[in-house]
Amino acid sequence: DVILGQKQIHEMTTQYLPKYGNITDEDYFSYLSRAAFYNMTGRTLDGMVGTVFMKDPKVKGLDDRYVPFLSNISKKGSSFLTFSKQVCQEVLKVGRVGVLLDMSVSGGNPYLVSYLAENIVDWSTAVIGDREVLTKVILREITYNNEGDFDAQYRVLLLEGGVYKQLV
Repeated sequence: DVILGQKQIHEMTTQYLPKYGNITDEDYFSYLSRAAFYNMTGRTLDGMVGTVFMKDPKVKGLDDRYVPFLSNISKKGSSFLTFSKQVCQEVLKVGRVGVLLDMSVSGGNPYLVSYLAENIVDWSTAVIGDREVLTKVILREITYNNEGDFDAQYRVLLLEGGVYKQLV
């Protein structure tokens, strides 16, 4: 909420701006509308991301046939640079973000999908060879249904016996 700024702080009303004493609702909402919030946290985050991306990242060792995909690397049509900035911002905000490289069952181009830390429900690891490897990840995906409401579906990523599986 702090990163989102003054509008979000105001929308949370009494959670951040308590109602003191016997103040009337009218006086409280007048107080709330006058309350100023200087968003140092959001500005600091923007500055940190700006510092990380002072120079555009360079991708090395990529086969030439994949270079064109860098301009449209996600399902939402983001460039590699835009997607990287969003991932960096999320890591700085909460310390974790998930990135899944996926591809449609029917083929087509591979794409990246980011998952907020709050939507990485569970994971397991195992030591395979000399490395700790993810063997299970459960991801929550929020979708709209036909009634205009939200539904949650879960994507389970499994690595069993060296074989990767995905269940929805």
